[in-house]
Amino acid sequence: MEVKEDAVASAPCCSTHILPIPQTESFALPASLPSLPFVLTVDTKAAPDAQQPAQLSSSNFCLQCGRLTHIDDDDDNDPVPPGEVPQRKKFKKDEPIVSKKQQRTSPLKWIQCDGCNKWLHLKCAGLEEFESDIFDQFHCTKCAAVNGPSILHRKLAPHRYRYYAPDEVDLPTEMGTEVWCEKFKRVESTLFSPPTEDEVTIYKNGAEFSNDFSRDTEWRKIFLIKNKGGLDMNMPEPGAFTVESIVEIMGENYEVDTIDVYRQETYSMKLGSFLKKIRDSAPREKLYNFLSLEFSDSDQMGELVSPPYFVSEISFVHRLWPDRNSPAVRTGQMHDVNSFRVLDEHLPMKPKVAEFCLVGMGGSYTDFHIDFGGSSVWYHIYKGRKIFYVAAPTKENLKAYEMFQSEKSTTAWFGDSLPPGTIKRVVIDEGETLMIPAGWIHAVYTPVDSIVFGGNYLHSYNIEMQLKIYELENRIRSRVSTDEKFFFPSFELVNWYAVSNFLVEPLREYNDEGSAVDQLTWKSAQCFLPVLQKWIERDRAKSEARGGEKVGYTEIFTKFLKEFRRQEKIRVETLSPKKKYKKRRSDGTEGGLSPTKTPKAAEIYYEATPKEEEKSPISMGMITLPKISLRLPRPPSPDKHSATQMFSNSRSRSGRKIQVSAAMKLATGDSIVQTDVKEEERNDSMPRKKPRKLFRKKRGRPPKPPTDKPKNAPPPPKKTKAVTAKQRLAKCLKLK
Repeated sequence: MEVKEDAVASAPCCSTHILPIPQTESFALPASLPSLPFVLTVDTKAAPDAQQPAQLSSSNFCLQCGRLTHIDDDDDNDPVPPGEVPQRKKFKKDEPIVSKKQQRTSPLKWIQCDGCNKWLHLKCAGLEEFESDIFDQFHCTKCAAVNGPSILHRKLAPHRYRYYAPDEVDLPTEMGTEVWCEKFKRVESTLFSPPTEDEVTIYKNGAEFSNDFSRDTEWRKIFLIKNKGGLDMNMPEPGAFTVESIVEIMGENYEVDTIDVYRQETYSMKLGSFLKKIRDSAPREKLYNFLSLEFSDSDQMGELVSPPYFVSEISFVHRLWPDRNSPAVRTGQMHDVNSFRVLDEHLPMKPKVAEFCLVGMGGSYTDFHIDFGGSSVWYHIYKGRKIFYVAAPTKENLKAYEMFQSEKSTTAWFGDSLPPGTIKRVVIDEGETLMIPAGWIHAVYTPVDSIVFGGNYLHSYNIEMQLKIYELENRIRSRVSTDEKFFFPSFELVNWYAVSNFLVEPLREYNDEGSAVDQLTWKSAQCFLPVLQKWIERDRAKSEARGGEKVGYTEIFTKFLKEFRRQEKIRVETLSPKKKYKKRRSDGTEGGLSPTKTPKAAEIYYEATPKEEEKSPISMGMITLPKISLRLPRPPSPDKHSATQMFSNSRSRSGRKIQVSAAMKLATGDSIVQTDVKEEERNDSMPRKKPRKLFRKKRGRPPKPPTDKPKNAPPPPKKTKAVTAKQRLAKCLKLK
């Protein structure tokens, strides 16, 4: 039995068909197909024993439908005669939703009948993608009547991914196979130690977690929340939601990427097929679990399940592309729904990765990985149990992870490449929620059948790690071919919008005030600057190669760079004040120069008790108490007093009270706050004066009084200007 693929291009009806033919360098097209375009490629990864016809002819079309490919992928179409191109189906807007797997243009796989050597589409043979390599001998409908039903592969090497290959019986055990999983299940509880408080913090409920979460520092630890109360997330009542509920809501033909655990391969599987396998009472020959059922397009699932409000509050995607039907928006918890706007051309590019349903069979194992784009994870166990094996994103661990992923060894386990004690074991029981920050390396073991709800999100508390993981993924991608679906969708677009809305505006506001931003925001800006500059230069190079097209996001980067430079100058002036020095005497006790110390507030302290050799006056009827000393601060200096008066009642151009920087508070102590309170109390107690008129009417000069001089009187003699020194002296002495 052989399998081949042909990838169908996504657009026009005369799209190019790619038909990989294993071990075939060239072949001729039949004369009956002069107008059908083909691009023929060689599949170098085909099995050595592949038996592919050396020449394409009309007899090589699908035995069942008579076509080369299914462009419209429609079951109701009549078979198209050989040589004719079927018309693409025009889908209507009101048709039911389909999965991402069905929306993507994936290769159309074929399978060869071992009886008549004819080729059939997997779809026409009634098979799904996960069934493409489970048969040792496949028989079509006609041959099955003569030769019997198809024969499955026998397990000759259960410790290998190709468990059916007799030549792999003596090879080493591959990670994740049936033999490996059975051994790992027996010893996993003894291999790892529990995490420390610095690695995982446990909270009783969501309210305790929300109150304790720091909004001023970077998020570094994992949080395990025992009770979901206080997280403000929707979940079905315990026992009211099952795998049957998923199939009923999404449809049994809804396709989802499913992992074949024993082969560590991802295939497409219908939910109806998965339901049959997980409910089958017979011993399981294979284990399957799906991790990527994203249900944000389903209103019915959205009513049952929603992420914690904490996620909606900090997630870039939730804030930029808000779902106005979400409970957080409907209840008024999110007030800034219309504060940020995404261009209409970017509305369809919303990353839909925050609402997943994950179902796994007991005994499944998911190997070590970092969630795409360094995104954080919320993970709620609705039913069952999960065991996480986590490693902190230190520089050494990330370097080891990158090397391991680049080598792609199937017999090595990543845990062996880390120092002993690095990996910690975290058990999550039913009803508990796990919050994982960016960059944590983790593997997952499923001891029993489980249903989990979770999702991924980017936010401002892990900017540095998110950008670092994205660069790490790109380096791995340059060495190892990786499917695009394993990367955070629209990662750069989301970060450009985040810089424009959540970073440039705060920087501009603080710059206008002349004060320094908080340390978390400043560190995020410092991390973004070189990365954004690198993205701009890359896009500029691509634009020049395409003929000088306009580079996007240039305006955002220009604004960001301007505000960054302004804030950089403010921080130099405010957070690095000049040190004041005082002269010391030359007697040795105060020689040289030393910076003055800021006087501390008044404090009470106790001196040591008397020494033992001193006689205690207890015999005289007195009780000895420790001495108490009181230190009082010095009065403010003239400079400090001037600074206090300057900032005590100042306001910005917009009328908002100016926030005093940390350096100014350090220099003036509490006096600036006390002066501000006194000024406000004094202003409230003083009587209000009438507002002064800003514009007054100008008064003209009064008219000159009339004189009694006759009209024909001679004019007075003109005053001669003093020219000589004698005249000037006479003028000064008032002489004639």
